[in-house]
Amino acid sequence: VYSSDTFIVSYPKSGNTWLRFIIANMLTKELVTMKNIDEFVPDIYNFKKQINAKSEPRFIKTHNVNLKQYPKTIYIHRDYRDVLVSYYHFQKNLNQYNGDLSSFIKEIDTPFGLWNNHVTEAFNFKNNSPDRILFLSYDELLANLKDNVERIAQFCDLTPVKSIEEIVELCSFESLKNVEDKHGRTFDTPNLTFFRSGRSKQWQTELSKEDQE
Repeated sequence: VYSSDTFIVSYPKSGNTWLRFIIANMLTKELVTMKNIDEFVPDIYNFKKQINAKSEPRFIKTHNVNLKQYPKTIYIHRDYRDVLVSYYHFQKNLNQYNGDLSSFIKEIDTPFGLWNNHVTEAFNFKNNSPDRILFLSYDELLANLKDNVERIAQFCDLTPVKSIEEIVELCSFESLKNVEDKHGRTFDTPNLTFFRSGRSKQWQTELSKEDQE
């Protein structure tokens, strides 16, 4: 770990890939796609050798909330009810889960622990070390992407190679879905897309009243 490293952290299906595209578009004039995103913001689980070989400053994607070990962190959190809906559709399309949504929310298990523990650890770290973490809300990004792109650039001490306006346009969900459709996906499963809808409060229509409770 270098002192200049910035880790991009979230609970799964909370906006980590969205953040990676925002930062990658600050770093390159190239078109950023699912096929080359790891050249700019690599995934720590699949690209350890490439990360070790990268020059500083490095931006590294992880879901592990080991914040005390990270020099700087950008943490994004999302309403857990929307996380569940997003994660369910992702696992279904990946053919990793065959049950219904009601069963999924009772059985969900990840290597990263419970959502509330994950988010609480980041929230407490923000209160104790505010200079080392940028604490973002998924809903805030949806509501005002431009201001948050500027906040990310400032926190990372980056002068983006593309204009803020261009980054905002490229990182809208419509643009990201189009890029994924035209330039390829991470997986070969036809129905599997990272950028499914990006909407907030999907849980209100997809979770039954019993499941909401």
